[in-house]
Amino acid sequence: MSGVTPATSATTPVVSHTIFVAGLDCPDEAAVVRDAVKDLPGVQDVGFDYTEGTACVRCAAGGATMEAVVQAISRAGLAARPATAGVATSDDIEVGLRRTRRTTVLLAMGAAGLVAMGGISEALRAGGIAAAFRAETSSWIAQTLYGLAIAVCSIRLLPRAWSALLAWRADMYLLMVIAVAGALALGDWLEGATVCVLFLVSLALEAWSGGRARAAIAAVIGLAPTQARVRDDQGQERLTDPASVEVGSLVVVNPGERVPLDGVVTDGASHLDESAITGESLPVSRQVGDPVYAGTVNGEALLVVRSTGRAADSTLARMTRLIAESRQRRGRAERWIDAFSARYTPAVVLVATTIAIGPPLLAEAPWDTWIYRALVLLVIACPCALVIATPVTTVAALARAARMGVLIKGGEHLETAARLRAIALDKTGTLTTGRPVVVAVEPLAGVSRERLLAVALALERRSGHPLARAVIAHAEAAGLTAIAADQHVVIPGRGMTMQCADGQGWLGSPRFATERVPSLAGQEWLTAAGKPGGTIVIGLNNQALGVIRVADAVRPEAPAVLAALRRLGVQSVVMLTGDDRRTAQTVAHDLGITEVHAELMPADKVERIAGLVTAGPPVAMVGDGVNDAPALARADLGIAMGAAGSPAALETADIALMRDDLSRLPWLIEHARRTRAIVLQNIVVALGAKAVFLILTITGHASLWAAIAADTGVSVLVTLNALRMLGGTAGIPFRATIPPLPERIS
Repeated sequence: MSGVTPATSATTPVVSHTIFVAGLDCPDEAAVVRDAVKDLPGVQDVGFDYTEGTACVRCAAGGATMEAVVQAISRAGLAARPATAGVATSDDIEVGLRRTRRTTVLLAMGAAGLVAMGGISEALRAGGIAAAFRAETSSWIAQTLYGLAIAVCSIRLLPRAWSALLAWRADMYLLMVIAVAGALALGDWLEGATVCVLFLVSLALEAWSGGRARAAIAAVIGLAPTQARVRDDQGQERLTDPASVEVGSLVVVNPGERVPLDGVVTDGASHLDESAITGESLPVSRQVGDPVYAGTVNGEALLVVRSTGRAADSTLARMTRLIAESRQRRGRAERWIDAFSARYTPAVVLVATTIAIGPPLLAEAPWDTWIYRALVLLVIACPCALVIATPVTTVAALARAARMGVLIKGGEHLETAARLRAIALDKTGTLTTGRPVVVAVEPLAGVSRERLLAVALALERRSGHPLARAVIAHAEAAGLTAIAADQHVVIPGRGMTMQCADGQGWLGSPRFATERVPSLAGQEWLTAAGKPGGTIVIGLNNQALGVIRVADAVRPEAPAVLAALRRLGVQSVVMLTGDDRRTAQTVAHDLGITEVHAELMPADKVERIAGLVTAGPPVAMVGDGVNDAPALARADLGIAMGAAGSPAALETADIALMRDDLSRLPWLIEHARRTRAIVLQNIVVALGAKAVFLILTITGHASLWAAIAADTGVSVLVTLNALRMLGGTAGIPFRATIPPLPERIS
C-alpha cells in the first residue's frame, strides 16, 4: 500500500489495532488516516471498513501501540478511539455513527437557518425575494448572518482542510474551503454560505447511506446468542456464556431461542429458521442426528444439542470474521478509482488555476469573472460522488449476498464472479448429495422385493457403514421390518453374515457372493456393467436372493443449475472427481456435462484447474471437501459448499455457499453482474455530470450554489443507485422447477 512500510518478513508477528474513526465513510477520510499513521513504527498495512467507520492498522510486533495510532489519527483532525475488543461492537458503532451524523445534521440545520434569516432580511430590505437576488451587495446584517452560517459549517470543514493542507493533499474539504474563501473575496456571501450548507447536507447523506449498508451486515453479525443453556450430568440446567461451553456439552434450546453453538441434535425434533446462515427462507426440519448451526432460531419444540465445536469456531463466528475481513478488501474498480482520484484532484486544481489566471493575463478578461469560474470548477470537480460510486455498491452487494446465504470475502471476488466463463465442479458433495441412497432393488425370480429388503435390513441394522445406512433408510421408508436374526459376523472389506430361522443369511460385494456361490460368476445381473455406485448382493445359505444398488444421488437442483449457467454464458462446465471413471461418466451423462476428469488425486485436480486457468477465461472451482481445498486456492475463484463442507474448504475459498444448495451459484453470477452494471452506471453518471458542468463553467453558465447542488445531487443519485443492491432483483428464474431437497437420511 502506498506510503506504508512493507512487512520485513512474511513470518513477522503482526498486531492489529482496530480504530473507530468518526466520519470515516469514503476514501477521502481513509487517505487522511493512511497519511497520519504511515510513519509510525512498524506499520505494515491499513484496511478500512466504511460501513462500520473503522480502520484496521496492522503493525509488526513491538511497533506502534494502540494509543500511538489513536493519537496520530486525532492529530490529523479526525475523532478516533479504540474499537471494543479489536472489532467494533454494534453499540460502539451505533453510538459513534449516530453522534457524527447527528452533529452534521445539526450543523447543517443551524447554518441553513442562518442563511434563511439572512435571505429574509435581504428580502425585507430590497422589497421582495427577486429583488434581493438581483441586489449586487448584501446588507451588513445579511453578511453577518451568512458569515455566522459559514463559521458554523467550518466546524466540520476547517480541521479537515487544514490537515489536508499540511499533508499537501487536495481533498474535497480543502477544495470547499478554497471555493468559499474565493466567494467571500468576490463579495458573494450568499453563495459562500449556500455552498457550505449544501456540502454538509451531502456529508449527512453519505453517512446515511453508509448506515443503511452497515445495518444490513450488522443484521448477520448481531445474530450470535449471548447465553447458552447447558445441561450437566445430573440433568440440571444453567445459563452461561457460549464462549465457555466445552465441546461435547449438552445444550438445551427452547422454542423461539437461538441455537448458541454448532452441534448435533441428540433429543427432540423441530423446525429451525436457518435463513441467517444459509439464506433458506423456509424453516428446515431437524431431528436426532441432524446438524444445527449457531445463530439459527428454534421453532416449535425443545431440542437438546451436543456441541461439536467452540463458539469461536462456529459457522456463524467464521461468517462474522470473514464478513469483517471482506469489507477491508477492495475490488479492482475501487482501487482504480482511488488511483484515479489521487491524480484527478491535483489536475483539477491545476486546471482551475489556469482558468483563473489564463484569460485575464492573455486576453485581459475580467479577473473576478474567471476567478469565479475557477471556483465553480473546484466545487463541481470534487471527486466525492466518484469515490463513493464503487465502495457503497460493493458493500451493499456483499450485505445482500450474506443475507442470501452467499458469503463473499471481498469486492475483488465479486468482480471475478461477474466475468466467469468456465466452472469446474467436484462431483461428490457438490453435484451429488454426498450421501449414498438406494437407486435400485433387483430381486431374482421367485423372490419378492419385500423379502429381499427384509433380509437386507436384518443384516445391515448391525452395521455402521454408509451403504448400510442407505439400505436401512430405504427399507424403513417402505414400512418394512427386519426378519429375526442374531450372531452377526462382519467380514472386513467383504461383507457380513447372520443366523436366522431359514439358515445363514449373507450380504456383500459381488466378489464375496461368487466366493459363497461359485455358480454366480459371470452373471450379467451381478456385475451390471455400466451402472454406477455400489452393488450389494444378498443371499440365504447357498442361494442368492438379489441385489441392491446404492449410489451417491445427483442433487435435485443440479440439472437446472447447469442449464442456468449455460444461459448465463458460462462456456465450459467441467467435472473433477476422485471417483472411478464409470461412475463419473454416468453422472456427467445425466447432467449433460461433456468434459469429465475422473480418478483424480488432489494434486491432479490442481493440475486440471491450472490448465483451465492458462486457457484464458476466469475459472471457478466449486467443491466441499478437504481434498478440494488446493484446487479452490488455485482457481481464479474458489467457491465452497460452506454449510456441509469442510472447514478447510470454507477457509480456502473466496466465496462460500452457506446453504447446501447449488442454485445459489447462478444467483451469484447474476448478482455479481448486476453489481458491476451499477458500478459502471455510477461512474458514468459521476464523470458525465462533471464533464457537463465543466463545459457550463467555461462558458459562464454555472454558479457556485448550482455546482454544489449538482455535486450533492450526483452523490445522492449514485448512493441511492448503489443501495438498490440491498434489495436486489437478481432472482433464480429456474427455482420453481427445482423440487425441494429430500430430508436427510440417517
